[in-house]
Amino acid sequence: MNVTKDAGAEPLNTITVLSVSPSESEHAALEQIFGESETTLYPNCRPAVQRSGSLESALSALRESRIPIVIFDGDWLPGAWREVIAGTRDLPAPPCLIVTSESGDDRLWAEALSHGAFDVIVKPFNKNDVIRIITAAWRRWRIRYAEPAATAGATGTPSET
Repeated sequence: MNVTKDAGAEPLNTITVLSVSPSESEHAALEQIFGESETTLYPNCRPAVQRSGSLESALSALRESRIPIVIFDGDWLPGAWREVIAGTRDLPAPPCLIVTSESGDDRLWAEALSHGAFDVIVKPFNKNDVIRIITAAWRRWRIRYAEPAATAGATGTPSET
């Protein structure tokens, strides 16, 4: 988490959301939703998209940084989102994984949840659905991995720079 300041405003914490897709339009749609001024996940927390165009670069980014939320294009490499879950399971603070799909059917939703994904978002994106799901994912990740460490006085909480 990074802190940014606007002149005369409360500092905003930037929450990284890793978007894994070869589709520029998918990244751009998320950036547009998150870029709107009223979009916050929590008081003073704003989401920011980090783009990844390959499974390998996504896994590398997740091993190198504490990224709380991953949005994975489930239509691109069907089932590859399972590799993200498996590849991050042993991290100290694994991300909440959200699968996107044009179909978003009950089968995919049940499969994704049973394998450990946080949720499924149907494409094209509905701003309210995206914000609701991302906010819930952020809250879950924050409660599990940021607040306990801060309460215990341990290091490893999201960095504030």
